[in-house]
Amino acid sequence: MKKYVLLFTLIVSLLFVSCQTTMPNEAQRTITVQGKAVVYAEPDRATFSISVNELSETTKEAQQLANQKVQQILRVLQSFDIEEKRVKTSSLSITPEYRWVEESQVLVGQRVRQSLNVEVRNIKENSVLLSQLFDALGNINSISIGSISFDKEDTTKESQLSRTEAVEHATAVASDYARAFNLQLGKPIEVVESSNDYRIVPLMASVMKMDSSFSTEIPTGEIEITSSVSVVFELY
Repeated sequence: MKKYVLLFTLIVSLLFVSCQTTMPNEAQRTITVQGKAVVYAEPDRATFSISVNELSETTKEAQQLANQKVQQILRVLQSFDIEEKRVKTSSLSITPEYRWVEESQVLVGQRVRQSLNVEVRNIKENSVLLSQLFDALGNINSISIGSISFDKEDTTKESQLSRTEAVEHATAVASDYARAFNLQLGKPIEVVESSNDYRIVPLMASVMKMDSSFSTEIPTGEIEITSSVSVVFELY
């Protein structure tokens, strides 16, 4: 009798295990969508380069001319309370210059080129600062100003807002797809930030001797701060 009970118990156990292993697992439904948002910010600082280019018969003379021009530039910058640490030399070159005369190269002198990078802050609080600065620099003959760009020192709030709006955009897109398939949108199970950056539009300029009766106009525009995210949602 004990053998029959043991055999019956073993058969029932095997049948129970067999039923468990043969039941199919329901696949999890998910949807992956992209979200993007752009937030605009007003710039509060400007960066630009000032270049000096002098040619003379000797290296020493060319250096002296370039140094005189750089000193003029520095005095103007100091008069606008621009700190020394906001001004730095980005390049300096001294090269011989030749000219072709009757199929041969003739040395005509030495050329000195020097470029300064300048950062101007608080342009948002002082909207006429840049215009006045460029007007003052315009009184220095034969200098070049270029690579002007505008940005914001702290874009934390704008970046946070753009991320939030990017997620909201992704959620709205996922909801549209869920309704289209008569499904319910579940919780997000994965979020990947594709990018979070901002774009500044460069403005090129060249400054020579200008008529003092005209003031330089320098529109600063806005900064585009963009966030892109990829979100995986559950569907049920």
